[in-house]
Amino acid sequence: MFKRLFTWKGRINRCEFIITFILGIVLIHMFAYLANVEFYQHYPYGNLKFNVNLSFFYSFAILGVVFGVIPLLIFNLYSMNKLVIQWNGVYGTEFLPLMIAVDILFVLYIFQCFKRCHDIEYSGLYCLIPLWNPFALLFCRGDEGKNMYDLEEESEDEKNERERERLMNEKTDYTLEDLNFIAQDHIFDCIPEERIWIGDTLYHKAYANACLRERIPPPVNVKSWPPCPYCGKKSEELLWYSFKSLPDTWRKLRGREGKLAVCPNCHRPIVLGCEVMN
Repeated sequence: MFKRLFTWKGRINRCEFIITFILGIVLIHMFAYLANVEFYQHYPYGNLKFNVNLSFFYSFAILGVVFGVIPLLIFNLYSMNKLVIQWNGVYGTEFLPLMIAVDILFVLYIFQCFKRCHDIEYSGLYCLIPLWNPFALLFCRGDEGKNMYDLEEESEDEKNERERERLMNEKTDYTLEDLNFIAQDHIFDCIPEERIWIGDTLYHKAYANACLRERIPPPVNVKSWPPCPYCGKKSEELLWYSFKSLPDTWRKLRGREGKLAVCPNCHRPIVLGCEVMN
């Protein structure tokens, strides 16, 4: 909570925004009190001090709620200018620190509004709409899970997986370097031949590595599958992979998908149980 406070990027949940809103109200009252004391010390004009300061700070809050933040910003800058003009022949700059504090609070609140808009998957500019801020931000439920405004850093595995998906979907002619990057298991690299048969299709061994998705448990009827013809290893002892040829083969109507048995001794594909093909 309250991470990346000085940025409008990312998202915050409803709880954090409610806490921000309440803290803003408390701080506005505190600034009003301090301004009232400051005004009384330098300009003791009776009840005028009460009217000037509280009217300013409550106008700050009311303008923000009813009319949005643009009139509020104009009002705040105008008020700062008025507070440093000449008072009774002397420039009244005593209010300047308080006005700077109010402006910092204002900027932080806008940043929080932007991030709360992102949480419900709207542009942060929606917080400029009158009445949207704060009512929609206070009561709308945020998106569950990730959305387009998340700033969570990807792990190395997630980055690699995204890059693999990009290569598989965008390219039609894969280089050997591309295939080695896409492949998550390089079990066929030990085979001396450059090309191997998988089912009824002849693949380059680097391409075949790239088609291996993940290790899967053996099928229920594993004993009915043939053993390794090279070393005689039983079908129950074979490695089983989810096999799916790369997108370029599906575009050329040569796609294959299914369960692939691989011998752990000789690293050769034994049999492909093809489930989907075109």
